[in-house]
Amino acid sequence: MPHSLNRQQAPKGLNAKNWLAEAPLRMPMNNLDPDVAGNPNALVYGGIIGRDHLDSGSLASPNHETEAMRYGTDAISGWSLLNAVSGATWVSAHHGGGVGMGFSQYASMVIDCDGSDEAAARIARALHNDPATGVLRHAVAGYEIAIECAAEQGLNLPMVAATQGQGKA
Repeated sequence: MPHSLNRQQAPKGLNAKNWLAEAPLRMPMNNLDPDVAGNPNALVYGGIIGRDHLDSGSLASPNHETEAMRYGTDAISGWSLLNAVSGATWVSAHHGGGVGMGFSQYASMVIDCDGSDEAAARIARALHNDPATGVLRHAVAGYEIAIECAAEQGLNLPMVAATQGQGKA
């Protein structure tokens, strides 16, 4: 007679789904009215916004995501850590990311949304600085599209302007 294991069933519900399964359920957030989507703090009485290493503003991985960056630096924590402390309630710094321990630096963050003016300021700062740090990194590396994006968005990059003869060092 074969040995019978007491099998546990996998959890069910929204919390048990992977991101591919959850994505269609979360997509309506992308279609919110801009006034509502631009002020997530007003949507909740209490809650959080969280993000894992989302983009080039929150990670430094020379052997993976940022391997082709023109400036060719090692895994420097500064970019990701400065980004994560822009107003986050909880910051997580980690490394590895599938490329080996010590070869990458990532930062995740969670922002508390409690409806207060202070939370609104932290949310605005953190959600602005995340992509802005990515634009900054690419502009400093000399990518024209990032330099143009920075100018269009009013991102002040004196170190880039100085190298292009547009400002003071």
